Amino acid sequence: MLFRSKRLLVTGEFYSNLPLYSITNLAGDQLALGDGSTDIGGKIHFGYRFNRTFVAGISPGFVSRSSNYLSAFTLSAFAGATWNPIYFRLILENYSSLNKPVSSSTTLTNTKPGSGGTFGRLSDGPDSFSLGGKIGYFAGNRYRIEGSVMWSAMGNSSPVFFRGGINIIGDFDFYEPPPQKTKVKEVPFET
Repeated sequence: MLFRSKRLLVTGEFYSNLPLYSITNLAGDQLALGDGSTDIGGKIHFGYRFNRTFVAGISPGFVSRSSNYLSAFTLSAFAGATWNPIYFRLILENYSSLNKPVSSSTTLTNTKPGSGGTFGRLSDGPDSFSLGGKIGYFAGNRYRIEGSVMWSAMGNSSPVFFRGGINIIGDFDFYEPPPQKTKVKEVPFET
């Protein structure tokens, strides 16, 4: 966590995606299961709590990709509410690839080997805008259980998708000060 006050929160995130196998030298009829790219990215999360119930935030970021894939700017925003122990968030996500070639014609199929003709796989430079949400439950001070859904609203060279998931989250603060010890003063019994 970079900064925290009663209303404002600023924190950083670093992430990496490591491919499980290479997709070079695929035959024309083989469909790649991944894109073979090593990704390294980061985000800065800015959050603001309006009161005890309502919160909002924005997260700009950047991802660098290997294997001749285009790097991209990312932007996420959310608004939500918390009624202990339940919370929900509405989420908007934007993914914008850099240095895309300008094309004068509309392309409906992906010609990259291993794509199977779909932009759902091996898209060099997608642009996408997605909508979604999550609902969660605070299961104690350090644990949360949440479900999420995301749907691609529009995009260019980007797949149409619907994604859902369930997460179990543990929050640990390694910089939390130790609890104060109670001091006991010994009193002689004779007094």
